[in-house]
Amino acid sequence: MLRFLLALCSLCALTSIAQASIVINEVLAFNRNAHPNATDFPDVIELFNTGSTSIDISGYSITDDPLLPGKFTIPSTTIIDAGGYLVIYADSAFTSPGLHTGFGLSSDGDRVLLFNGSTQIDSVTFGPQAPDLSIGRSPNGSGSFQANTPSIGAINIPQTLASPTKL
Repeated sequence: MLRFLLALCSLCALTSIAQASIVINEVLAFNRNAHPNATDFPDVIELFNTGSTSIDISGYSITDDPLLPGKFTIPSTTIIDAGGYLVIYADSAFTSPGLHTGFGLSSDGDRVLLFNGSTQIDSVTFGPQAPDLSIGRSPNGSGSFQANTPSIGAINIPQTLASPTKL
């Protein structure tokens, strides 16, 4: 019985590690012409797998409202390879290529939350956004969010900003 409980506990740890391996890596909430999808320029959410193995994220969900965690559910058989990215468009252009959430993000400030079932595994809240600049983790996949040159589906490129004391 003890072996069974230890085995079960180790499976729980693996699940936690897998959940922590998927992060919101970049958000582009004011996309004028930085990243096209077909003929549109939708808001973009990028997920990143920081782990060393592929992870099936079927059934995970993304929302901008913590009271509606299942606002957009990631389709079955969606796998992010180790060190890989998943690009999701925050719009309702369902006839365009890719995954589309059915909701957009506010360039005046918003939030993005990532869930696995009822468990929130990552989130980012942001204020007003500059056109054609994203916010992304630096270092890629693990750091804090900062302004980026949009690098959707690739390593984040931090944007050097002027010192507030010199503005």
